[in-house]
Amino acid sequence: MRVLVILALLCGIAEAHPLDTAYLRVESHGSIVEITFDLDVALAAQELKVEPGAIDGVLAARGEELAGKLYRTHAPASTEPCDWGRVAPSRKGVTVTLRDHVTCRPGTVHWDLSFGKRLAATFQILGKVIDDDGERVITIDKTTTSLTIASGHSISFGGAIEQGLETTGILPAGWKRGHPAALELLLLLVVLLAGARGLLGQARDVGALIAGIMIGGLVGSPALWDLAPLPLVAVLVATAISVALRTLERHRWILAALGGVLEGMIWHEPQQPIGYAIGLSLGAVVVLVLLGSLLGFLQRASMPRWVVPVIALVAGVAGAVYVMVSAG
Repeated sequence: MRVLVILALLCGIAEAHPLDTAYLRVESHGSIVEITFDLDVALAAQELKVEPGAIDGVLAARGEELAGKLYRTHAPASTEPCDWGRVAPSRKGVTVTLRDHVTCRPGTVHWDLSFGKRLAATFQILGKVIDDDGERVITIDKTTTSLTIASGHSISFGGAIEQGLETTGILPAGWKRGHPAALELLLLLVVLLAGARGLLGQARDVGALIAGIMIGGLVGSPALWDLAPLPLVAVLVATAISVALRTLERHRWILAALGGVLEGMIWHEPQQPIGYAIGLSLGAVVVLVLLGSLLGFLQRASMPRWVVPVIALVAGVAGAVYVMVSAG
């Protein structure tokens, strides 16, 4: 029945005037509320005062401005205003998508979405909310202009460990998007394991990565999220190149530790930073156990010398691209 309701709403979007309807998806993960806002390219162009055909040329630079004219008019708030993240704008066909996130203190979050009254009397926001209270379909219009999100409820130490394991994809729930959220962490592990000689070398590099995750998890904060992706890209690429060129083998643990610190900062959980970092670290240990011997065998086997460098470069570049796309 729920599927039919959602399909009906989506059909309504298709039939409505492009300036009258937008779609909002809100998904709560602990203290983080992820936001996806879809609108027609004509409405985006109207808000930015450009021609629809010119939207691609300005969208990347003016995504924050567009969000500020729309759903960011009022910040969500629980006990105090939540902190906005960084907007990642994109366009596909006639739809402009703004991907965003906001960090909130524990408690019920209230969000004023009355900006729609300024656009048109018939403007509606259709969508879905997934939060601590479950999943529900929403409609925001001139009579219903606010949204309540059950977000940031208390997370237990064990729950934080479980979330960390999900983030690395070790638990099945971590694959609900088709890939683990911390895919770049898994790819960095592949690079490190491929480049280390023997179990001791693998354990040294993964141990340094885990130590870095624990440190980064403790010092991380939402304010650092926008600063960490670019250095992480540099670490991924540098580590992959060092493996491909077979250099820095005895000192690669330094790159591993630096990558771990950046990963810990990016995946910092404000309520249970140690528990969440432990979950990420346990995920790294599982990858070491499952993939370490396989990749170590490739190092020892009489296989072409180009196999390990190719694995490292492909994994490193893929991880770097994933970080850049995720960061917008």
